[in-house]
Amino acid sequence: IDVLDRDACCALIAPGGVGRIVFTEVRGPVALPVNYRMLGDNIVFRTAATSALLRALQHEQVSFEVDFLDDALAEGWSVLVSGSGDLIVDPVQLQRALKSGVTPWASGKKDDFICIKPSVITGRRIRR
Repeated sequence: IDVLDRDACCALIAPGGVGRIVFTEVRGPVALPVNYRMLGDNIVFRTAATSALLRALQHEQVSFEVDFLDDALAEGWSVLVSGSGDLIVDPVQLQRALKSGVTPWASGKKDDFICIKPSVITGRRIRR
């Protein structure tokens, strides 16, 4: 297992794709898959206004995990981003988020944008 530095981690997650937002609910830690894009150094994704995540953002830090696994080659990588998550309300930032092109796969109304501002980024790569 190789430990990845921050630059290597950022390069791996830069294209966007699918990751998991990790936060705490009353029942304990929850990890939900979301489609994301990078907006500068920040992670942006869309969610529903009624989501438990919006309530959790008021009280805690969040984490965001992205990985890639290749079963045939027995290799892959994982990046974990921890930081603050905020609902985007600033009109300028909201326009930038809209232009990022992040589109959720999940059905339903997902009009709210969340921005994760990383404070810690760690990663690992495993190769046979």
